[in-house]
Amino acid sequence: MLSFTKRRRAVARADGPKRGDILLFSHAKGFSRVIPWFTRSRYCHCALYEGEGRVLEARITGVVRRDLTTTSDCVFRVIPKPEAYSRVVLDYTRDQLGLNYDFLDVFLIVLRHYFPLVRFTRSNRNSFVCAELIVVAWRRAGLDLFPNTEAACVIPGDFEQFLPPDSHDETLNWKP
Repeated sequence: MLSFTKRRRAVARADGPKRGDILLFSHAKGFSRVIPWFTRSRYCHCALYEGEGRVLEARITGVVRRDLTTTSDCVFRVIPKPEAYSRVVLDYTRDQLGLNYDFLDVFLIVLRHYFPLVRFTRSNRNSFVCAELIVVAWRRAGLDLFPNTEAACVIPGDFEQFLPPDSHDETLNWKP
C-alpha cells in the first residue's frame, strides 16, 4: 500500500472535482453540527465524488448516493486523489450503498476526543460514518490515507492535511 501522507499535496483542480476525489464540507446543519462542535474541526462531513454531480457518502440515512446539483447551498473543498485508484474506490463504495450509518461510532468519536488516552474502538463493517467509509474505500484500492490509524477513528477534519495549498470553497455547477 502507498501512503498518501508521504506524497506531496496536489494543486487544486481548476475544472472542479474528478471521480474519486474527496469533498470536505464545512457548513454544518442539523445533526452534522455534532462532529465539528465536539472535535473543534471546521469540517463536518466528507464524501467521494462519483462524477456527473453525484457523491457517495455515509449520512444519517445510511450509505447513499446524492445528487449535489439539486441543492444550492452545498459548499465544499476538493482533495484531488490519483485517478488510477478511482475505479476501485468507487466500486467498493457503491457496494456499500444501503448500509446503515454508525451512530455508535459518532458517540465513540466524541469520547475519543475528550479522553484521548483511552482507546474506544470497535470493528463493524455493516455501518459507517462518513470519514470511515472513505478511509476504508481508499485502503481497498491500495492507498492508505491514515497509516497506523483505525478507520473508525478518523474524522472529517483529519482530511484537512490533504487539502491543496490553493484550495477554496466551491459549489457544484455541473451541467450535462
